[in-house]
Amino acid sequence: MKGYPTPESPSDRADQIARLETELRTLKSAVEELTVLNELAMAKGSSLEVDQVLDTTVNKSMTVLPD
Repeated sequence: MKGYPTPESPSDRADQIARLETELRTLKSAVEELTVLNELAMAKGSSLEVDQVLDTTVNKSMTVLPD
């Protein structure tokens, strides 16, 4: 892989894979959060109805909050 050192042992490779998987989970979570924020901004910009904006905000927020 360009930009990454070549692992010298299976243990090094396993560590690198674990770090990359952690980074991937972090990035996926950030994308989810940014998607919700974008949807909220679009809903706010497309409606002047306060109740509709609040409903959308609550519904979208519930999709990213932990159970």
